[in-house]
Amino acid sequence: MDDVDNANEFFHEAHSKNIANIRTQAANIPAGISGECYQCGEESKRLIIGACAPCRDKYNLI
Repeated sequence: MDDVDNANEFFHEAHSKNIANIRTQAANIPAGISGECYQCGEESKRLIIGACAPCRDKYNLI
């Protein structure tokens, strides 16, 4: 194998590991439910642990 073959092999291995890692992280994302946020009282289509996305970000809830 030459340097180009080695670089291609390294790239494909790293790429495969990154894809596997992303899939694992995506599988661990909570599903969420629709309803009223307990923090701000606004309706949201996706509440996680009862809080909408802006409140989860603002109050570091997850």
